Amino acid sequence: MNQERLLSRVGLFRVHDQKPPSNEKLLAQVSIFRRLDPQQLAELAKYAEMRTYEPGQVVAAENDVAEALHVVVSGTLNVSKASPGREPVVSSSLESGQYCCEMALLEDVPRPASIVAANPTTCLTLRKTRFQEALAAHPSIAVAVVFAVSGRLRDTLDLLDANA
Repeated sequence: MNQERLLSRVGLFRVHDQKPPSNEKLLAQVSIFRRLDPQQLAELAKYAEMRTYEPGQVVAAENDVAEALHVVVSGTLNVSKASPGREPVVSSSLESGQYCCEMALLEDVPRPASIVAANPTTCLTLRKTRFQEALAAHPSIAVAVVFAVSGRLRDTLDLLDANA
């Protein structure tokens, strides 16, 4: 049995043979977009773009107002917090399928941490201005996003109550 067929039978595929996920599938992984139907996801995906980052490149800087949501397609993003007189501390790492800066689409507040590429990283990026264009063209997207954000807020409040 040839190697390709064997890898296929056990559920493994070579990376270069895999078709990358569509923009719609990548956006569907983001919690605030999970309520969107396939047509809404397809419309929103038209406004997204692939971006690549080199190791050490800052994707979003702490205390700056973030301008976009980033879904990791490949590579790793580190979330780090600066401390006066010390090196930034990495609090978490984001890998393929994970996302960050989703609240940048909805509000203009400073970022609580920096997002930095740990290695060569590709992200699907949805800029706030493009997101707002999508909402203007397809208002039904806003309804689904509002429900998702409301649910996230409710979950956060429940978590705070449980830890009080």
